[in-house]
Amino acid sequence: MYFEALNSLNIDDLIKEEYTVLAHIEGKNSEKETLKMHIDLCKEYFKKIYMEKNLEKVFLNFENIFLTKPSHDEENLFREMLVGIITLHDMGKINPNFQEINMKNKLNINMGLNIDTNHSIYSSIIYIDYFLGKLVKLNKGGKVKKENCNSFFALLILNSYIISKHHSPIDNMNLYTSKEGRLLSKFEEEKIEELKKIINPIYFRNLILNKSHIEKILEKYKDFSKSILEGKDSIKKEIGIYTYERFMLSILIACDYYSTSEYMNGTKIKDIGTISDINKFYETFKRGEIYKFIREYEKNEYGKEEDFSKVENINILRNEMFLDAERELLKNIDKNIFYLEAPTGSGKSNVANNLAFKIIENDPTKNKIFYVYPFNTLIEQNLFTLEKIYEDNKEVLEEISVINSLFPIKEVKGNDYEKEKYFEDLEYSDYSKALLNRQFLNYPMILTTHVSLFSYMFGTMKENIFAFHQLANSVIVLDEIQSYKNQIWREIIEFLNGFSKVLNIKIIIMSATLPDLEGLLIKDDIENSYEKSGDLDEKYKGNLAIYEEDKLLNNKNSVRLIKDRDKYFKNEKFKSRVRVDYSLMDLEKDEIFDALIE
Repeated sequence: MYFEALNSLNIDDLIKEEYTVLAHIEGKNSEKETLKMHIDLCKEYFKKIYMEKNLEKVFLNFENIFLTKPSHDEENLFREMLVGIITLHDMGKINPNFQEINMKNKLNINMGLNIDTNHSIYSSIIYIDYFLGKLVKLNKGGKVKKENCNSFFALLILNSYIISKHHSPIDNMNLYTSKEGRLLSKFEEEKIEELKKIINPIYFRNLILNKSHIEKILEKYKDFSKSILEGKDSIKKEIGIYTYERFMLSILIACDYYSTSEYMNGTKIKDIGTISDINKFYETFKRGEIYKFIREYEKNEYGKEEDFSKVENINILRNEMFLDAERELLKNIDKNIFYLEAPTGSGKSNVANNLAFKIIENDPTKNKIFYVYPFNTLIEQNLFTLEKIYEDNKEVLEEISVINSLFPIKEVKGNDYEKEKYFEDLEYSDYSKALLNRQFLNYPMILTTHVSLFSYMFGTMKENIFAFHQLANSVIVLDEIQSYKNQIWREIIEFLNGFSKVLNIKIIIMSATLPDLEGLLIKDDIENSYEKSGDLDEKYKGNLAIYEEDKLLNNKNSVRLIKDRDKYFKNEKFKSRVRVDYSLMDLEKDEIFDALIE
């Protein structure tokens, strides 16, 4: 469906025949790259990402965020506007100043004195101009519902903002949409008239936008934003819109980088690191002695014993947890968040591996696994475990990558042609492709840290956004959840819940122990840190930990995988392994130092 929209807009139809507009020069094969060549390549990479990441449902989720029971015409317009982000992101390069100074391509048009060589913001203006015409035409024909009208005007702003940021860090939207913002500043009378003078001779029609148009569009955008903030499920919708903006910017940057690298370096990205066949991983895992032992136990013993308090063999409890968690997962496979609370030493890494594989086995649209840990030492431990599991399967080991500050970029060996060209060096590595793989997480299975994951989700630098689209249709295993700051516990859960729904992510949240979060709060501020309500249930008053955990688990999007917690945590084999000590919290700095020295 989105491919049809992608083909509805051709760059050649937007540029007058007598002008050749360049996108890049000085590429590997010395041929100058026209804007059409670049955009066509971007479209091919968009198709590749769309297909390999199974993004149809994700994009339908985006439609549902913005539109209420859309008609066929409204669906088509939304889809054209979405793919228009890709098609029009570099249209500002028709700027004669950019062409002459950056591309050494003189178009014989008087260069505007007040027009710089920028292209991103001018691409945004052309985007708004192009789709405003389509929107007005549909609206006049009565084909845009009243309840969806402001959404389309908001999309003009949101999508143009994405385009404006494909070469720079993201920032506060107000810096783009306010009266003093970047967008309106380009519509000061002298500037917009000069822009039209240099763009109109090249563009397929005269720009229709003026300051009054932009002000009205921004007013409708603000009405849309206000309706979201004051409407029902405001947090859910805000997170949905945030996800849309970040996701589409990530896709745009990926398409742009892949295309530019292919032209400049000859680096063609053929594999974006998805799991096409989970059996390649799962079958090797199943051949392990531990897995076979658990299945043998399942066949002969599982479900026959109720009291495990006197069990001497700790492996029996590990088997039980493995099978209990798997059973609950399969009963609730439609959920997105799975909460696994497992005591230290219960084999939760092994359980997590099986759960991740089982999810993908039951839902082949899931195509990537992230293992996320709070510390690099835990990454090393779990990498060692995976290397033991797959030591006889080098092909699988090659598809596992560590992304943190300690491990080097995973090498990509050159093809036969490259090895022969580069002095017959059999060890020749394609460093350009290796860097792109690292930047955009083109690996099927990834071990990384909490810091890295949250930078992908929330960081503002362009590099933070590169890989955000790779989270879609993935399985994320979050280990040691209790290490997160309790002050942002609620926000973490809200965003994980939102991301999982919109991007079709399955999240396994693991914890050996949840600390008493009340002990980490200032007592007087407990009631202000969550629901400010006098009707709060008695069991929640003064206890943020229970409140937030129950809120998560009562959400239909999540499920607790271990139903009988006491079966493990009160068992003598586990219960005394970890003790949480808060005695240092009430001490002064000097006293803490003395206590640690002792």
